[in-house]
Amino acid sequence: MSSSLIWGLINTIRDTCSKTAKVAVLAECLEDEDFRRVITMALDARITYGLLQFPKINSAGSSDFSETTYWLLDQLAKRKVVGNSYDGKIIIVEHLLDLNWESQELFKNIVRKTFHAGFTAKSVNKARPGTIQEYPYMRCSTMKEMPLEKLDWVPGVWSEEKADGMFLNFNTNEGGYSAHTRQGMPFPADLLQIRAGLPPNLQFHGEVLVYLDGKRLPRKTGNGILNHILEGGVLESKYELMYLVWDVIPQHCSVSNLTYDQRWTSVQAAVEAGGPRMGLIPNRMVYSKEEALEHFQEILGAGGEGTVIKVRSGGWKDHTSRNQIKIKAEKHCELRVMEFKEGKDKYENTLGSMLCMSEDEELGVWVSGFTDAERDLIWQDKERFRGLVVTVKFNEVASRKGGGNYSLFLPGIGGRIEEFRKDKTVADTTIYIMGL
Repeated sequence: MSSSLIWGLINTIRDTCSKTAKVAVLAECLEDEDFRRVITMALDARITYGLLQFPKINSAGSSDFSETTYWLLDQLAKRKVVGNSYDGKIIIVEHLLDLNWESQELFKNIVRKTFHAGFTAKSVNKARPGTIQEYPYMRCSTMKEMPLEKLDWVPGVWSEEKADGMFLNFNTNEGGYSAHTRQGMPFPADLLQIRAGLPPNLQFHGEVLVYLDGKRLPRKTGNGILNHILEGGVLESKYELMYLVWDVIPQHCSVSNLTYDQRWTSVQAAVEAGGPRMGLIPNRMVYSKEEALEHFQEILGAGGEGTVIKVRSGGWKDHTSRNQIKIKAEKHCELRVMEFKEGKDKYENTLGSMLCMSEDEELGVWVSGFTDAERDLIWQDKERFRGLVVTVKFNEVASRKGGGNYSLFLPGIGGRIEEFRKDKTVADTTIYIMGL
């Protein structure tokens, strides 16, 4: 299948409204080997291309993808061609100028890791199971889903700080260590400086945080540095990383019957052996809802984000667990950037607001509140930001007039995007957001 035809089919899927219908079209398209190859290169989170910004190109050739195209994408993924270097940009421009317009757009969307067509790796695997590797993750319940009053407080429960860094899976392999984000995006494990000798075939769960002169950087600053690393950037020597761990399971595991107490004991032993850059998530045992809320208030008072309550006898499973409940003062959700609106009056010819939507596209909200520098940066390079997952702070979910769709009540005037999540490729669903 030619790249021009693949781009046309992706546009067909984009214009298909029903999620079920999108999956049906995907299932048919995925029968073709070239289509599968393109979809995998774009949506497999393990593959990244390290290109921050595309050079501007004003003309197109007549060619479809060739093996040279796939070779270039592979070289970018392996960083043998560095897309942000002078030489790398020349190679990319020369190749793109040979491609027709449809193939240029397809190439750019592969590198940007999204097609803006309303489907994700989960949709692809629903259409054709096993096409793209997915990564198990145990999510927390909200207090609406699991009220604290229903917990058995007599034996005690763990109350741990909800760290405000970037979630990482840290894998101990026979030949060394590897790390990746929740959705599989690779992170250079050597930056964590974990000592050799940890037992093999384990996966640790924790948050990586950034420190400067011994002090933890605020979430937005620290995660900006970590996102830069995910994009192929280098960690400046003045910064140090700290990996705070709270859980461990066997690799490639979707269910573990070990209790949280048992897993926590293993975490403690590993952290002791792992060296000074590997630490335990701060926690304490509490015996009542009042004690749990008191700990939550202490974390907030110290500038933290919140706490997570964990039942000591709880096992591990790839699902939303009722054995761990997050407590947060402010509500945050992950949405996808879809459209841009020009500002008015003093903001004419620059960004006014961005339309951000849930993964199922049932919830959407126009978000503003940007600095002048952010407005200009986004407006001048909109395609770099379109399709990215962002964290939005909100108060409540609102029903739009006429029903059927939802929006958000945002704090302040127009609300504010907390951060661009380069470590995430999937936004939250409307049902999940309504449960926060």
